[in-house]
Amino acid sequence: MKHIMIALVVCAIPAMAFGQTVSCEDCTHDVSIYTGDGGLIAEADGVDMVTWVSQCGRVSRSGELEANDEGIVMVQFKDADLVCNADESRLQIGPVREGGWYWLTGDRSSAVGPLVNQGVLGNATTDIPDPGPGVTMKDGRGAVLLEEISTGRLGILPNILPKASAPQFGPCGYSPFGGRLLKSCTMGNGGAMLQATSSDDITGRTVLITDGSTVIRPGGLGTIDLVVDLWMASGGHISNDEFTPGLGHAVFVGGLLRAENRLTGVTYTVKVGSSPPTTLTDGSSTAVAGVTYAEDSAVAMVSIAADTRYCGTTANVSLPVTVTATVDDDGAATVTPPVKRNAAGVAAEMNFTVVCPSASAAGQGQELVPDNPFPVE
Repeated sequence: MKHIMIALVVCAIPAMAFGQTVSCEDCTHDVSIYTGDGGLIAEADGVDMVTWVSQCGRVSRSGELEANDEGIVMVQFKDADLVCNADESRLQIGPVREGGWYWLTGDRSSAVGPLVNQGVLGNATTDIPDPGPGVTMKDGRGAVLLEEISTGRLGILPNILPKASAPQFGPCGYSPFGGRLLKSCTMGNGGAMLQATSSDDITGRTVLITDGSTVIRPGGLGTIDLVVDLWMASGGHISNDEFTPGLGHAVFVGGLLRAENRLTGVTYTVKVGSSPPTTLTDGSSTAVAGVTYAEDSAVAMVSIAADTRYCGTTANVSLPVTVTATVDDDGAATVTPPVKRNAAGVAAEMNFTVVCPSASAAGQGQELVPDNPFPVE
């Protein structure tokens, strides 16, 4: 049999206490089976000195080990007077990294096992089948020591179970598959978001305009018409209207049931330009930089038309647009948790930039004919 030869460096005189337990705040791992002779080896976790605490019966001792140039600490129980044969025993060490191990040396055999992270010592353990009278079993911390009586062969069998991962619950509230999710689900914090859409003139499909995106200003007499409304942000919520269980759920954006499920009690402010921006008047037919807006049933209808001062033969000017949604008390209370607002009642804000067709095409490396979404050679 090969023998393990390990050098011990102890840089502090071990402390000893009788009849009391010595705590170890820096200890991170346990020797799962601490009995008889043996030793351990581990890698220090970012420190030069590693602490150990031994409890053997009514005697508690502590000391330190100095890591070598590779960060490794090693100790043989016999050399450090750590051999323990008491029924009640424990050996802790730390801070050390995962991967440390120890060995036990019996009269006729030896065994090795991993150091156990103290964070899992509270986990459930699994029962080891009884092998019969020919094998003895000794319980440790997260492991069982097995010894075959006739040969003296030793084995260290881990028996601690990993904790099951926490169940991943979905958000509470409306389910597209029917009914409300009220149990085993997570609730959001009441945050809301604005959603803006337009309709593609060619395909008729709904196009989502996201916060921070760009909208291409039309040419000629055409307009880009945006529908802007308020919805609950990601995270669960429950509608307080039993007849509208999907209230506030953004799954309805762009669908036939959008009007019934958008949040209510909402008013809007639309500003264009910068330094300083200009606030648009609700329902005014007088465009500012080619933009008008009107409110109707908790919706902001933003219309963008051509403006030669911004997009023309000699002009290519981008226009920032900001839409802010304010919710009254009744509207905020239509869902649980209620819509989160600041002191002014503002629940959400979104920004987009109106750009000229030539600027958009230049960014894509292609030319576009105004009012024609298809590139031409």
